[in-house]
Amino acid sequence: MCGDNEIQADDEACDGANLNDRNCEAFDYYGGALSCGADCQFNFSSCIEAGRCGDGILQTWREDCDGTEFGGETCRSLRHWSGTALCNGDCQINGCLDVEQIAAGASHSCALISDGTVRCWGGNQFGQLGDGTTVNRLTPVQVAGLTNIKQIAVGSEHSCALSNSNGLVTCWGGNTVGQLGDGTTINRSTPVQVGGLLNIQTVQLGMQFSCALMA
Repeated sequence: MCGDNEIQADDEACDGANLNDRNCEAFDYYGGALSCGADCQFNFSSCIEAGRCGDGILQTWREDCDGTEFGGETCRSLRHWSGTALCNGDCQINGCLDVEQIAAGASHSCALISDGTVRCWGGNQFGQLGDGTTVNRLTPVQVAGLTNIKQIAVGSEHSCALSNSNGLVTCWGGNTVGQLGDGTTINRSTPVQVGGLLNIQTVQLGMQFSCALMA
């Protein structure tokens, strides 16, 4: 019966001082003193005051965020390049993006982003920004169709990217002497795969040529 300090498993979570070896931390709270109510069910009042991840209240000493509560922080205020702050199941912020690599050519620049995508900006008369246009860009635009990239390289009028998943290289931009490696001399405003190369380790570009180190 409830009140005899013995837990009847069918209908009692606790009984008096008998908490069945449980405490607030066992229920993912950060602290507090678990107690047993007169109905032989746990009283979490003290635990709730201590807080836990998922309660929608930001405990700054343990959490970066909680639910939709970020304490006013954004990816930019946390000194990340960009992104939308998200709160994961451990109440830590993710979803922010950082710049992993910068490469610059004669009139354009590209950046490898931590999510494996590529952004480029500047001159685009040959399509070297890879956004499907030949419009110059004052701010970074995403290169079309590229994901899971591990390295970028930039030449005078063209750009290339090395895939992290299959070691393939894609290039875009000026192609007047075949520097894109697609078997043509047609300029490309979106990435095309370099023909005949697999398992590339690194790629480097010159003014109007490209080289790749194979495994």
